[in-house]
Amino acid sequence: MLAQESLGDVARKIKAEKNGASGAAANVSPSERHAAPLAPGPAGLQQTVSASAPAIAATAAAIVPELNPNVITDLHGLDKYQAAIRQLFLQEKFEEIDQIATEARRAKARFPGGFWKISVIYDAITYPQAGNSAGDFEWGQHLARLERWVKQRPGSITARIALGWFYDNYGWKARGGGYADSVSEDGWRLLVERAHMGRKVLEEAQALPEKDPEWYVAMMSIATAEGWDGEQTNALFEKAIVFEPEYYYYYQKQAESLLPKWGGNEGDAARFAEAIADRIGGKKGDLIYYHIGKFLNCACDNDRQLTGMSWPRLRRGYAALEELHGTTIAHVNAMAYMAEHSRDLEFAKVLFTQIGQNWDTTLWPKREEFETAKRLVNDNIVWYYYSVATESAKSPEGKAFSTAVAEKVNQKYRQQILDCMKTSSAVVARIALLIKLGKDGAVQQILLSPYDAPEACFRAPLEKAAFTPPPKPDFWVAVSMDF
Repeated sequence: MLAQESLGDVARKIKAEKNGASGAAANVSPSERHAAPLAPGPAGLQQTVSASAPAIAATAAAIVPELNPNVITDLHGLDKYQAAIRQLFLQEKFEEIDQIATEARRAKARFPGGFWKISVIYDAITYPQAGNSAGDFEWGQHLARLERWVKQRPGSITARIALGWFYDNYGWKARGGGYADSVSEDGWRLLVERAHMGRKVLEEAQALPEKDPEWYVAMMSIATAEGWDGEQTNALFEKAIVFEPEYYYYYQKQAESLLPKWGGNEGDAARFAEAIADRIGGKKGDLIYYHIGKFLNCACDNDRQLTGMSWPRLRRGYAALEELHGTTIAHVNAMAYMAEHSRDLEFAKVLFTQIGQNWDTTLWPKREEFETAKRLVNDNIVWYYYSVATESAKSPEGKAFSTAVAEKVNQKYRQQILDCMKTSSAVVARIALLIKLGKDGAVQQILLSPYDAPEACFRAPLEKAAFTPPPKPDFWVAVSMDF
């Protein structure tokens, strides 16, 4: 279908295709018809809205566990929850979704890590499953389902906000994600047309008795698409934070609108984040600052300088997150990514250790990229403390002490380290150990190079080793072992 076609044109073509395929259904409108089956979803369940009642019941039973996902250690926990909600949507179990959304909204429910459940629900139902890579036919199918939901349950604010979001998302798909000068005339036209349709639906939703914080986020996106002036957008933002001051998605959306990509000036988003965090104050202010930073500093063109944001304050915000809501593997990944780019190498190393091999592919799409990031962090730390150890060994006293420590480590631990290496698949010809000793000779820290040297089976004994007191506290010694 041509990009110039309106969504109404697409819907009419879908209707015509279905009418041609089934004469018996020729007089049934798209809003009263079940859509055709789609491909199996992430959970391997058939995505069909025309299944028999027993089949629907069986499918619903199968997805129940995913409505209670493990988001603390499972990087895809929220994705699984969204997939479960999407399954209900594709089966047109609208009443069930309304019940889940209403409970989440009224309880202000959050997952560990502070993710608002109602926001995650909308993320599952406001796009076709394939997202922006979906074709117009899939967008049309999605629209038909949302319209059936609104028609069947006219009092559902969830359905109307989802439909408003849909039109907005479909408009941004037409525009594309590039800078303004790269957008075609048709892209601009479709963005505005679809935004107007979304605004109309959201204004209808505003009249419903139930209220929802996500309404403001959707309307803020509409405001950007329609080109509201600063006074209008600020007024909307102020109303949003009065309604629910802890719904951090408002702040993320407002900061995003201030990026140069969307018409702001360099540093505007960072200044906004600082001002609003100061205005809120305390740990909650720092937490909002972190949420803005995590959102802006993705694997995109704003990440290298942390969009001008303060790294110490981002760390304070992360500490507030851990205290108030607990952290998750997703947050650990985000902090490792930002710590690496801020050159806070030792904190980055701690976070990379927590990640293990559970890295976020939206930040490091390929394993090689993730492993390279870890290696560079480790190598820079090792080189720094190697220079410290080398400097300490320049004095006669320091040289004698460093030599004695190196000889003891080689004599006492070499075979144990060699045996450990034999159990590993890693091929390492040389290991460099950097050992930090306290004033009493106790081991305080151990660093290894290369970063992937098999250390698990010999680090513990080495950490318990005792040496004579060094010439000065916090004394670093470099030990090299060739195999």
